[in-house]
Amino acid sequence: MDTKSKVSIITPAFNCAETILDVIVSIQRQGSVVGEHIIVNDGSTDQTRTVIEKAVQTAKIKIRLLNQNNAGEASAVNNAVAISEGEYLMIVNSDDPLLDSCVDTLVSSLELNPAAAVAYANWNMIDENGHLLRNMFAEPFSYCSLIGNWTCIVGPGALIRKSTFGGLPARNEKYSHLSDFELWLRLATTNSFVKVDSTLSTWRKSENNATHHGRGASIARQNLQLLDDYFSNPSIPNEIKKIEKRARAHAYYSAALQMFFDSSVKGRRLIIKSYTSQMLFLDRRCSSKRSLIASISVLLHPIPLLIASALQRMGVGFPDFVQDAVKARRNAS
Repeated sequence: MDTKSKVSIITPAFNCAETILDVIVSIQRQGSVVGEHIIVNDGSTDQTRTVIEKAVQTAKIKIRLLNQNNAGEASAVNNAVAISEGEYLMIVNSDDPLLDSCVDTLVSSLELNPAAAVAYANWNMIDENGHLLRNMFAEPFSYCSLIGNWTCIVGPGALIRKSTFGGLPARNEKYSHLSDFELWLRLATTNSFVKVDSTLSTWRKSENNATHHGRGASIARQNLQLLDDYFSNPSIPNEIKKIEKRARAHAYYSAALQMFFDSSVKGRRLIIKSYTSQMLFLDRRCSSKRSLIASISVLLHPIPLLIASALQRMGVGFPDFVQDAVKARRNAS
């Protein structure tokens, strides 16, 4: 196989004129295994298309631009996958530049592990200006970490073996907020993943990204629907079926936390369901990801956020999630 056709990089793009060029440049710096960069302009109303068309003129790695009416990230990814030519695929968000040697490193990892469907690595959280906020260390792959703890352990810049899709769409458009997590769950059911212990990509913490826009009742509903759909699949292995209670406990917990961003979420009910699903985890292979403090905060909502807001004004620092919840409450007031 021609090495230039090994990897297709896909970027769904919507109103990202200020960040898309940084992403394009980061991909142009990758190795010779990248054969194409497919960018799907998902009905942008700013200068996104103009920026991309200008970049096409000087690109060394071929850029293929698709223009479509706004249909969402999952649709954009599926349309790009359908025309992709690579043996491997990488989905790179329009505001998350790759670090140098990302693609080469992950391709080497998958070729050394032919049974693996996905290779992923650590990543850096950056701010809106591209400055480093935090080094993020992804957990090693296991059923417990991904499914049992109901956590998207695979971060940005993961490489996927295209053949493992088996002709199915890459993203399930039913889960507009969780289509990446649904994909990892689906692939993990019958395949292994490999974790590379290097930092190879970035994720931009911004008011405009999908993670922030998706918070609230919608993501809580999709989380619980995905849980039910996943465990209704009769073909999942017995090893996964054995951790269903753990998965349900964490899924209810994750959905409950959305109460901090949307008061219509029945957070107290979900927290109670979380702990009645499985109060104590006796399986020591991996620890619970539920926070007792966060759980109590849901039960006492909104008092803990009012206290956190007052302390924050006094200069007391809090984890990002709490700061975001306090800010959301202030904006809603």
